[in-house]
Amino acid sequence: MLARGGTLTEAWRELDGRRATAEPAGPVDPDDLYTALLRSPDRAVFVPDKVALDRVLRAPGWCTFPHPPQHRLARTSGYEHPVLVLGGAGTGKTVVALHRAAYLAAHGAGPVLLVTFSQSLAEELSTQLDLLIEDEVIRKRVEVANPERLAVRIVADAEGRRPALVGRQARSLAELTDEALRLLSLATGDLLDDVDPGHKPYRHIVVDEAQDISAAQWRLLRAAAPHARDDLFIVGDPHQRVTDTRLALAAVGIPTENHALAVSYRLSWETLSFAVRLRGGPSTGLARGATDLHGLTATQHGEPPLVRAYDSPESELAGLRATVESWLADGVAAEAIAVGARSAALVREARRALDGLAVRTATFQHLKGLEFERVALVGVAEGVVPEPAPADPPQDPYVRARTLQRERSILFVACTRARSKLYISYSGRGSPFLPL
Repeated sequence: MLARGGTLTEAWRELDGRRATAEPAGPVDPDDLYTALLRSPDRAVFVPDKVALDRVLRAPGWCTFPHPPQHRLARTSGYEHPVLVLGGAGTGKTVVALHRAAYLAAHGAGPVLLVTFSQSLAEELSTQLDLLIEDEVIRKRVEVANPERLAVRIVADAEGRRPALVGRQARSLAELTDEALRLLSLATGDLLDDVDPGHKPYRHIVVDEAQDISAAQWRLLRAAAPHARDDLFIVGDPHQRVTDTRLALAAVGIPTENHALAVSYRLSWETLSFAVRLRGGPSTGLARGATDLHGLTATQHGEPPLVRAYDSPESELAGLRATVESWLADGVAAEAIAVGARSAALVREARRALDGLAVRTATFQHLKGLEFERVALVGVAEGVVPEPAPADPPQDPYVRARTLQRERSILFVACTRARSKLYISYSGRGSPFLPL
């Protein structure tokens, strides 16, 4: 903690948190089952009655048994500064965000806003929160939204009608974000004023997929909660960026206490290794300096990703259908299978090839934040991934390098959606991003 630039107070709190789950210093009573269960929140839970027991048995494992690092980060109270949790693919960042929002709803000091990159992901998080929080009163304390929707709502509340997004009177989402920040500043006064937190619309804000939130959106989120304990809790991974946003939070007035998650519980070692080699190199954003994937590991082994070459697009699509049909024949549920492609046109072709098979098809970007048992990616060919350069490409080599890194990130995101099997296909020459 001290090496990351944290204060002595933060270092002591980190030590106290680790001490709570560390091995006991004295003799261990092997018959003291109660103490053992108390010390194992990732494997044991206490329930007061049969109703609660039935709920635990029905709920997904992540609802009841977060892994120890996730449990500790989500349930710590009294963070003095905004918290940033960086973690690689499959390390449970979204699980931490959900449990943090639930914890603050039950034990915090006011309304909670849970923010993510897009509205589709916000709807997914809302559904997951419904599973996690049984008490309806506590659940209503958490609002789930994306930054654009928050800006539109603030402007609509001030103007008495929803702002137009198309037509002559339309304002861009960027303009609405700036206007929302101005209106919020007028309503709440000095953005640094935390004497009366009740002036702010939210007391706590939890942010998921933080790497793709713009500077203007960060300023709006910072203005929406007071500068006080447990104000901002942020999770993200710069390597999974699908936009061109690259900023350190400190640059937009959000200095953070940083933590890391380094164990991937979703991905097999084989898929993780493949994806890390594909992604390559460090990435910047969120924290100061560059973040690399060194030290990221997995808890399980599985089949290596299958990369298959075809002679033509037609044979590739036929191979895709045969692969998905074989997965369904293996007993994999259709909702546990996803098919991705780089462009909307390729997605439409894949959807036609899979006619009658009710599996999800989407662009690589729209698989962001989701996970599936098996994933098939098609059209991962030279000239498609990365997307072809424009007719008048930028002359600045730094801009070109950033564009290529973004393309790598998008493919990396798609690859890391698979829990057990990853299938990649192309016709002609494969993408230069594919590891040899």
